Amino acid sequence: PVSDPTLKVEWFLNGQPIKQGSRFREGVDFGFVSLDILQVQAEDAGQYSCKATNVLGQAVCSCNLNVKSRETIIKDTMHESAMQQINYLETQKTMQTQEEGFTTQEPVFTAQMRDVQVVEGAPAHFEAKLIPIGDPKLKVEWLMNGKAIEASNRMSTLHDFGFVAMDLKYTRPSDSGRYSIRAYNALGEATISANLKVVSSKGGADMESMHGDALEKIAYLERSKAKMEMSEEDACHTAPSFSAQLQGKTQLIEGQNAHFECRIDPYPDPTLKVEWLFNGKPLPYGNRWRASYDFGFAALDILGCYAQDSGTYTIRATNALGMAESSVNVKIASGQGLLLDSDHAEALQKIKYLESKHQKTAEEELSTPEAPQFGHPLRNATIEEGQP
Repeated sequence: PVSDPTLKVEWFLNGQPIKQGSRFREGVDFGFVSLDILQVQAEDAGQYSCKATNVLGQAVCSCNLNVKSRETIIKDTMHESAMQQINYLETQKTMQTQEEGFTTQEPVFTAQMRDVQVVEGAPAHFEAKLIPIGDPKLKVEWLMNGKAIEASNRMSTLHDFGFVAMDLKYTRPSDSGRYSIRAYNALGEATISANLKVVSSKGGADMESMHGDALEKIAYLERSKAKMEMSEEDACHTAPSFSAQLQGKTQLIEGQNAHFECRIDPYPDPTLKVEWLFNGKPLPYGNRWRASYDFGFAALDILGCYAQDSGTYTIRATNALGMAESSVNVKIASGQGLLLDSDHAEALQKIKYLESKHQKTAEEELSTPEAPQFGHPLRNATIEEGQP
């Protein structure tokens, strides 16, 4: 049967349960039972059986699968004449390579290196030209003060088509010295050298001015300006007062945002201190309370108000000459929460009636109408190895 929750389908190969693997995919849907085998192998050949079982009985259906094995590697050529031509060309190339590998002369530098002077931290570059070019036995070494240079991520060397070079990504005072290139092969060797001078930058930037009088005058004007600004900023002229009292919406519903603002004089006053109070106590810290004060304007925002946020909010401004306060009373009505009543009672009753007609009991769903049987038996198959 199609809609039988107790129906169980099993697959067997030569009487043994099929091994679990990514190549085997079983399917059971609306009475259609299938088995897919990806990339068939020779060992997959045999008799496949499908057994369907429920509480009233079982049914078995079988078929045979033949897999034609492929040859592994084909070593014979289908074009004998082309194979002979390829072998001939490869032989000629090998002989030419052996002839090129002979050492023809001792190393000679055709272009000399130049001395280099850089500031600490700057890159350095040395280069030269060398012959013979196609000598596989030619070796090139870089030396500093007669000793081999240690490998480092700062240093990179190059030897290609007779071009020899070395680069330092950045330099240090300890890199100063004499750098040499030593090239040698079976017939002899050659060496060239150049000096590297790294100027230390311990002194930093050049702080000396070419116009001493002008620099002193600029410094004097800057000091005078700084004194004037400090005297003006530090002076406290009047006690704080509110040119605009604290105001905002005082009747809110739970969940709404609250916003209160006011304006404070004097401005600017670096000694002015602004505080927010809730029912006479400092405003609690939290991401729902956001207070700001800029250019004489003070504001308070409360995000997502709760009923317990009702009360008196006070802003207090204080400086050396006095203190001023402004308050506002806020009342937040409690929300109803979830609405469980329907606005369309008749429609809700009709929906419940329709749902009750289509509901089945658990016993009805689990009842087995008949024993399983195969409408279409499995068919034998013969395929080549590697195909699905």
